[in-house]
Amino acid sequence: MPQVIGTHFVSDNIPDSFGNKYQLFLWELLILIMGESIILIEKNWRVKNKLDNLPELLPREYRLLIVPVVIIIMAGFIMFQQISV
Repeated sequence: MPQVIGTHFVSDNIPDSFGNKYQLFLWELLILIMGESIILIEKNWRVKNKLDNLPELLPREYRLLIVPVVIIIMAGFIMFQQISV
């Protein structure tokens, strides 16, 4: 894989933005770090409040899990808007 690649393409499949090949994995890495941070925070909160034996998710945890899902949906919508022009 070349070091510099096209990171954004216009409607004629001509790249109009170039960047490092590692930019392809930037969003995935950020979402992974954010998700793992949420798990770590919630695990520590459960242990501190002596709720670590509960088998299901708490409402507080559902709210935190929605954040990465919303970011993924928004990123997908933005990408769809860019390619549908």
